[in-house]
Amino acid sequence: MRKTCVLTIAAALLVIGCQRERAIPYHHYVTVSEDGWRASDTLRFSLPETLPTGEYQLDLGMRFRPSFPYRGLWLIAETHLSNPTAVLCDTLFFSMEDSTALHHQGVTFRQTLQPYRKLHLQEGQTAQIRLRHHMTREVIPAITDVGVRVSKSGRPLSFFEQL
Repeated sequence: MRKTCVLTIAAALLVIGCQRERAIPYHHYVTVSEDGWRASDTLRFSLPETLPTGEYQLDLGMRFRPSFPYRGLWLIAETHLSNPTAVLCDTLFFSMEDSTALHHQGVTFRQTLQPYRKLHLQEGQTAQIRLRHHMTREVIPAITDVGVRVSKSGRPLSFFEQL
């Protein structure tokens, strides 16, 4: 009985892990300079060419120190597509107010993840997302990492897929 229970739990975790990989095929963060995020610094995220044809939800993530001086951040987001070639450009306000506190090795920082756009991709199509801040201040302090998460659109993510 105990062996069957352990095997069932192991199989369930394996299925959840495989589904997560299909549900979130790309999730990557880029570290921002400790000196701050300069307006001229463009962060680039290249999506894998192996994504199958389908609808995808793109989300943007931000990690920052509690000393971040603003309630939000204006961003210029460009999505560069190939086959066919297209550039989608957006100006976004990224709110920092609904962030979660995280503690890692004695350091406290905050993290937030917000929807950016839905995107239809064809198999073999390449996409690169380019982000830069659009604030009056040239250098934005306290941002530690900026990220992009791509998830298969069409259904909400389960609790385990969001982890």
